[in-house]
Amino acid sequence: MIRFSLLDLEAVPWDQVESCVDHLVFKSKAWFDFLGETQKLKPVILSVAKDDKIIGFFVGAGIRKGVRIVAGPFEGWTTPFQGLTFLEPISAQERIAIYGQLSKYCLQTIGCSFFQATDWHLTPEDMVGSGQSFHSVRGYRLDLTQDEEALFSGFSSACRRAIRKAQKSGVRVQESENIDQFITNYYDQLCEVFQKKGNKPTYSRSRVEALVRHLYGTGNLLLLESRSPDGNCIGTGIFPATKNLMQFWGGASFRSHLILRPNEILFWEAIRYWKKRGVLEFELGGRGAYKEKYGPEPYVRVQIIATRWPFLAVLKSLARKVYYGVRHWRGQGILEAGRQLLVPLKEDRGDGAEND
Repeated sequence: MIRFSLLDLEAVPWDQVESCVDHLVFKSKAWFDFLGETQKLKPVILSVAKDDKIIGFFVGAGIRKGVRIVAGPFEGWTTPFQGLTFLEPISAQERIAIYGQLSKYCLQTIGCSFFQATDWHLTPEDMVGSGQSFHSVRGYRLDLTQDEEALFSGFSSACRRAIRKAQKSGVRVQESENIDQFITNYYDQLCEVFQKKGNKPTYSRSRVEALVRHLYGTGNLLLLESRSPDGNCIGTGIFPATKNLMQFWGGASFRSHLILRPNEILFWEAIRYWKKRGVLEFELGGRGAYKEKYGPEPYVRVQIIATRWPFLAVLKSLARKVYYGVRHWRGQGILEAGRQLLVPLKEDRGDGAEND
């Protein structure tokens, strides 16, 4: 029999949570310290016991957006995957069955009105016949268990040429030596990328500062910069990881130096860095056609949804569609006059920044 217990935040066994076989950096204490500072989130951590033995945990947070929500994660947290995590391997069907019981527990016992979990380890095919509501989450992944030669060969020919051109031009990629300057360079470059689309970044510089403050010292955050032959920073990338998964959280570069191809070589060095440290997979930060040049496989994962009232799921889906539609139209210079009407929906973006 499965039992859930809501843990006191002062007594969460983070060492045990982070020792789970399917652990991701987004389920770590450091990541929740980051979310607490930037999103004012209160973690919701539940133990999962079977026959009175703890077998895992639910890792998420509680928020209020008119109604109480328990999510792992929610849009706007710049966090892709959380949810259940287990001390020993567990089948997809067992995981899904536990989600069914967990969502009912959250709605009935914790008293939330909306439950959401986005799980890296479940696909839509796994959910067939479960009776649970879910949305599909799409993106690209790269298998890092391949050797470097196979990985490089999997890049498009144009991407390989770009990397060789950067190398021949004297572009070098290095870990940041000045963290404050890295943050300045990254955010300046990010603003330029979004300005090109007629938009502004979906998060502030302070969020980047908090991410670095809480994660960098753990060894689970790689800050890379591409430097021109004269030593100037022309591209930046942020790549958090634990052994199971690395992610492209954000990256940008100055348009004036794109001729030197700073982005492709930076991606390649990030892949090499985490592969050498035993990381198994690379999640490329969601969709974006430009990512296909790195030879990834498309993936589809699931976002499980449970609500006290079905109309809440409809309203949330509508708000997301309206927000992204407006950003697209603004990028085309069409709907600037209606901008202020949708400011509250700004938190509905959940992916990291991307440099198209």
